[in-house]
Order: sequence, then C-alpha cells, then structure tokens
Amino acid sequence: MIKILEIKNCDWAKKLIDSFVRGLKVNNVPFEIINPKDIIFDVNSTYVCCSIEEEVFEIVKKLISEKKYSFYYIDNSYFKFNLYKKYRITYNGWTNNNIVVSQKNDRGDKPNFKDWSDKGNYILGLESLNQEKITNEKNWLKESLKKLSDKYNLTYLIRSKPKKPQLMDYNDELFLSKLIEGSKIVVSHSSGVQLQAMCLGKPVYSSIYGPLYSYNEKINFDRLSIINHFYYSEFSKEEMSSGLAWKILKSY
Repeated sequence: MIKILEIKNCDWAKKLIDSFVRGLKVNNVPFEIINPKDIIFDVNSTYVCCSIEEEVFEIVKKLISEKKYSFYYIDNSYFKFNLYKKYRITYNGWTNNNIVVSQKNDRGDKPNFKDWSDKGNYILGLESLNQEKITNEKNWLKESLKKLSDKYNLTYLIRSKPKKPQLMDYNDELFLSKLIEGSKIVVSHSSGVQLQAMCLGKPVYSSIYGPLYSYNEKINFDRLSIINHFYYSEFSKEEMSSGLAWKILKSY
C-alpha cells in the first residue's frame, strides 16, 4: 500500500503531492493519505514524503536512518540552477545516489559543460543544514575543509545558503556559480551543488551520503552519463499528474 504523508501548511508542497496522487490514480495504484502524527511504520507499506514541515522531516530522517522501510521523497530539482522547472523524486534516500551510467539521453537537454579545471584560489565549502540534520554529521564540512586546506595549502571559504538565491545575479560576490568557478574544489553534502560544480568543471568532495562520493577529487570522467541518470528522477508536475513519473520510477 502506498501511504502519502499529508502536507498542511506549504502550498507548493501540497501541489506536488496532489500531482503525484493524480498520477497514482491514472495508474490505478491504491493509496491512502495519512496524517504524519498518525503514522504507524510498516515494512509492507511504501511512503511518499515531501519533507517541508518539521514533523514530516523527522519521519524522513527515521526512514533514511533505519533503512528498512520503502519510501519516495519529493523535493526541488537537483538542478537548482535551472530555476526549478522540475522536481526530484528519489527512492529510499535523500538523493538518487545509486548512479546508473547506462541511461539514455532522452529526459533532458545536454548541459553546457565547462572544461575541467582543478585550478583555483581557494577551497569552497557549502552548508547543507538539512543534510547535516539527516546524517548527524555536524562537523563533517569543517573537518573536510581543514583536511583539504592542509593538503592543498589553500585557504577555504564557507558559503551559507541565502534565503532567496534565485534572486541573486552573477555580479553578487556570493553568487554560487561565480564562487564555484574561482575554487579549486567544492566541498558539500548537497546533491544540487555537487552536480552544479561538476557541470562547471570543478572536482567535488562529498560525504558518503552525496551522489558524487565515488568521484571525490576526480576530474575528466563521463559527466553526461551521470546527468542522464539524474534526469530519470526529475519530473514536472504535469509528468506526475499524467502518470508518466510513476511508470518511470517503477521501471527505473
């Protein structure tokens, strides 16, 4: 049985859940919508979460940490620099980490990759507060930055996430792509940041919870195959409502 955690106070998350529900109906998939306060964890159920509200976030944290329940997690696109045209749906995880490099290139446009470069004036660290809450790795970022700073003999910068990054432009000194381009390596839990750095030609340093962990400090690998993999977990609200998202998720 599919059990969908009800969203009460966030309009955009409600719309995502509504779109997902319409897709289940199209595919004749049985489901029920439950109040997060009434949840009874069951290994025979599959949960659908959009973790905006605190009580839902705590449930997602439990689902991830205990690793015995099936769930789909819906959130903003991995490709945040594409202005949220689609939304990510991941299975049994915060991010879609089990990279399949054989996916066809039919779910999105090829990014404009920049040439690889591991040259830069500093090491860039990006905070990911939700990921730190999920993993309980509160000191990972600073410890990693210190290690890499000593290794490369470079200073490091930590950028906090602005409340409204979509309102910034390239002339802003904290504009993310500008900071990434000036760095030697990007350190972050965040899947979106890691993929953006990769597209901009910069190596990344990830914890074991990030999608590019197996590519830590590497360059000159096949980026398009990785992007194609993530496109297969990116869906518009229309694709959710039509049932296409569910069909792809079940076959993927």
